[in-house]
Amino acid sequence: MNQATFDYICMNELYNIEGQLAFFYADEKVDFPVQSVEVNAIWRAITEAVKDRYKWAIFSDDDGTGYLYGLTSLHMSSKVMPNWLWATFEHVDNAYRRGPHDEGWLIPSSDSTACSQAPYDCNEAPTWLMGIGGTAFENYRLRGTQIDYTDSYGVPILLANSELETSFQRTTSCITCHGRATIASPVNEAAEFEFGAGLADHPLSSPDVVRLSVFDVTEDGREVGHVGAPDPAWYALPSTGVNSRDRMLQLDFVWSLTKAQSRITDTSDDND
Repeated sequence: MNQATFDYICMNELYNIEGQLAFFYADEKVDFPVQSVEVNAIWRAITEAVKDRYKWAIFSDDDGTGYLYGLTSLHMSSKVMPNWLWATFEHVDNAYRRGPHDEGWLIPSSDSTACSQAPYDCNEAPTWLMGIGGTAFENYRLRGTQIDYTDSYGVPILLANSELETSFQRTTSCITCHGRATIASPVNEAAEFEFGAGLADHPLSSPDVVRLSVFDVTEDGREVGHVGAPDPAWYALPSTGVNSRDRMLQLDFVWSLTKAQSRITDTSDDND
């Protein structure tokens, strides 16, 4: 993330569950500044033989041993648009990868800068414009960009990165998926009144939260993503009476916030 994203998270304490729940209970919108940018990069071990074809780096383990890695995917989002601007890039070799965690490209690329005619799926690099000819970056392809859920006909827009959305590329939309980055507090069940001198203390525990998942799993075990305009039913919460929150809080398309942990140390195991 860039500085603007980092500062907004820190200023609003969105790095922990309690900070996010504070927005939820206050009915306050999580709204990152327009300068915000997030980047998701994937690196793979490569050999010296293909090193010149990749943006590469040396990663070292604890004993100082170095390993050669190449950049294979780069996914970027920017808050310059209300629903963010999404762009995903991949190394051209990804189209032909096969293995336990690889499936190649299952949907075509779309790059109107590199390709002169619709549907802009020529899978070429725009060397004439970007000045990347003769560099490793001529081996990277823009798989597509996205600024809305559907096209002008209401057809859901698909955009996938084969390394980030392996197994559900054909049912992937950056905006729809990230629109499911959420948090809510579940309805707690009533407990019996019991505390006082001579009775065991009630230990602290991290707050329970509910979040929407990235994808659904079908009966036959397939992972299925979400495309098109969001379904309001996704965000609905059961009513608990006066002042209850009737829907989940969206986290402004930022999935990384769902990795937040509680600032409370769970002490329940200490009293078992």
